[in-house]
Amino acid sequence: MATINSNRWKTLFLPHGLIYIILGIVIICLTTLTVVYGSLWHNTKTFSNIFAVENGTIGYRISLPNDGRYIQWNFLQMNDIYELLPLDRGRKGGLARVAYMRKLLKEENSNTYT
Repeated sequence: MATINSNRWKTLFLPHGLIYIILGIVIICLTTLTVVYGSLWHNTKTFSNIFAVENGTIGYRISLPNDGRYIQWNFLQMNDIYELLPLDRGRKGGLARVAYMRKLLKEENSNTYT
């Protein structure tokens, strides 16, 4: 039987062991940062959608001066209308609600397209 040389095993596993140690440290650091960041984010009062609406990123359309040089268009996109009839005894959803929203947008701006 062949004898096992311990120095040979050390030279074989030392570089691989070093890589695994470095990867382990990186994983532990990233996990710690994720936990800390998550706990700090959870404690803040502003959520991403509230932040976006308050800063005008979403929720408000751009208003141009009404001097006749600009034409403002509204595009109403309808996605995923699976239930055409209203739900909850007519209080929620349905295609009639979408038609009503289209009517309001059309009254506000005649250049509304669906």
